[in-house]
Amino acid sequence: MVDTAAAMKEILEERFGELPAVLRLLEAEPGAFLTEGLRRFRRFSGGKLTAREREAAAIGASAALQCPHCIRAHVAKGREAGFSDEELAEVLRMAATMGESSILSWGVRALAPTLEE
Repeated sequence: MVDTAAAMKEILEERFGELPAVLRLLEAEPGAFLTEGLRRFRRFSGGKLTAREREAAAIGASAALQCPHCIRAHVAKGREAGFSDEELAEVLRMAATMGESSILSWGVRALAPTLEE
């Protein structure tokens, strides 16, 4: 299993560049590393979305969740997928708007608990 985990690490580093922090933490547990590595590989490979669409979603989610490591990694992958800096900025602005809307929504509900959704 250790050899398989090492091979998976090589594949993930080649595909994504730097390993995400979660995977770096799981390296000491080959079974957990393989499970999480395969899950991530599957999510960012193939499927119905294009590479650009997957990266736009990942950039937006990374920004909305405020994960600096993920934002850096996915902005770099977004550039590789052909996004211009202007397009990347637009994706980040959309994420910021969604994050702001969520915060305001929870705040309004706290102030007016009878407010209907």
